[in-house]
Amino acid sequence: MQINFNAELFLLMTGFIASLFITAIGFYFKQSITTITTLAAVNIVLGILYANFRIEKNSSGYLISLFILIFSFVIQLVLLSFYGDSISTQIWFFILLTVVALYGLVITPLYNEEKVTPKLGEGTTLLQSISFIYLVLELNIRPQNLLETIVAIVFFLLMAFSVIHALTSIKLSTLHRFILSIWSSFIMLTFSIDYIYRTLVSKNVEFATNVIEAVNLGVEYFLFGVASIYFLNNALMMVGFLPIIHSLLSTSTISKSYKDNITILKNRHIKRYSSTQVITLHSIICILTLVALFYFNHIYEILPRHVATWIAFIVFPISINLITKKTSEKAIQIQV
Repeated sequence: MQINFNAELFLLMTGFIASLFITAIGFYFKQSITTITTLAAVNIVLGILYANFRIEKNSSGYLISLFILIFSFVIQLVLLSFYGDSISTQIWFFILLTVVALYGLVITPLYNEEKVTPKLGEGTTLLQSISFIYLVLELNIRPQNLLETIVAIVFFLLMAFSVIHALTSIKLSTLHRFILSIWSSFIMLTFSIDYIYRTLVSKNVEFATNVIEAVNLGVEYFLFGVASIYFLNNALMMVGFLPIIHSLLSTSTISKSYKDNITILKNRHIKRYSSTQVITLHSIICILTLVALFYFNHIYEILPRHVATWIAFIVFPISINLITKKTSEKAIQIQV
């Protein structure tokens, strides 16, 4: 079911509001919540549902899952308030969370691999490259030896390549689309791993000292669910290039089947990257806006760096498309 950006904005808001609602209500009942059905787990599943929707464009499935999740959580809180903190009143909800999470993280990507491959464009890699620069500057990463210097130069060339493409009318050849798609997958893997790690070592929602802190942590775990989906999708796009991974998954002759697998993966990367070029003015708006937002966040520390980056990944494409009043394919083509 194909939708426009207005529907995506609506569904993003429903997921975000649901996350806030569940976190706030759950915080009120936090004395009755055990580690089996943590608020973190609920918000992670909400993020998984939203990320699946963004990729699959299945709004009906998203809304149904969202309704079931919220309804189940509210019922669980009611049962806990009447019958106390017992395993019997929670185990069914834990099973539901597991089923929904497995659907988003395992079943959907494996059985709908083509469908869940995110579509990319020049705007996508521009957004990701600027965010990657922000990551490097925030972590103050500096090469310490020759190998690290070589890696840094390669990364710089890839970032420059994506920015130049977004600012010029250089033709998006097959090779260029393949390179930009690989670069995009690497960036999203990096940000996904970084976000998942930093969220896991942060405070749990249940141990927040006030509602505002609980809501902030709830948003972090919502984005954790989003990051987990993008980690899996981009990992599937990258690990197939490794001979050792292929040999573990295949019992056939590696030389021939591995070459076939490389061809399939290469074509998938090329196919998912749009040949339509972004408008230069939109690229300039993207660069100036992101630089300003990341700069102010660095100065005033409004949000943790990893949270600010993922909010930009989700909100910025929708905002740009609303401003330009065009579809994402014809406008800035940012769809992370």
